[in-house]
Amino acid sequence: MPSCKKCDLRFDGDGDVQCSQCGGFYHFRCSGVQETTFKRMTADKKSSWRCISCRQCDSSDVLADLVKEVKGFKSQFNKMQEGLDQANQGITNIEGKLGMLETRLDDLTTRLTLAEAKVDRLPAVESSLKSLESELAALKVNESGREQFGRLNNIEISGVPQTNGENLMSILGGICVTVGFNLCETDVDTIHRVRRFQSSLSSKENADSRPPAIIVRFCQRRRKDELVAAARARRGLTSADAGLTGPAVPIYLNEHLTTGNKILLRKARDKKVELNYDYLWVKQCKIFMRKNDKSRVFVITDDTDLKKLK
Repeated sequence: MPSCKKCDLRFDGDGDVQCSQCGGFYHFRCSGVQETTFKRMTADKKSSWRCISCRQCDSSDVLADLVKEVKGFKSQFNKMQEGLDQANQGITNIEGKLGMLETRLDDLTTRLTLAEAKVDRLPAVESSLKSLESELAALKVNESGREQFGRLNNIEISGVPQTNGENLMSILGGICVTVGFNLCETDVDTIHRVRRFQSSLSSKENADSRPPAIIVRFCQRRRKDELVAAARARRGLTSADAGLTGPAVPIYLNEHLTTGNKILLRKARDKKVELNYDYLWVKQCKIFMRKNDKSRVFVITDDTDLKKLK
């Protein structure tokens, strides 16, 4: 499995983006190109994409070629000047050629000056890009936090088969009876189904075959937490337990995480197995991990927190 050429960290799957020149694989966060921007590229642009190092090397090669070409013209210029003292015939033609060479030399000098100016600006441009990337990352964290805050009163029920003319409140009531939760008429603000989150292209087919999840928004967060706790205490919940007809299938009741936090939770599960952690749980839409009963509890808010785990 390849590793990122910049940060040398291994990928969970294949590399996010590959340089067409050096063949190196990069995480999107290390490549200098946003994942959304890259995905909007045409196939030709994706296949010809180059990393920052290769683009800088190309600039250096162009500069070196220009310098070499200037030196070559200067050498020809000097030889022609030496021949002027020995040749009187054809002086007019030679002067014309000399004028053309001088014009080309001036043009190359101008191009060289512009190229040098662009190279000098590269560090400042790179610094600006890094600053913008940091600001964008901060904005994404803030936006994700606001989105997750808006879901704190929600639960997500997965696995419930969908039927025509179904009564979602009746289904919720059956689940509540099964887990021993006394559902009141004033508890629920809204209830509806939503299309399931697809974590990757490889799981798209499986995700489409599962019924849409049921999202329940409670009027009080305390009541939502009580139902979540009751459902977790009642393990092995099935559709038959909730009084639904048809084959018994597992039903899962969890807190309603944002897409970003669902991806983060999936990565946390992989890290739990990798590092042999005993505990991974979600509470108040926050992800927690713990090595064992005697170790400290870690709050996982982003990929950086996962990298710090040992």
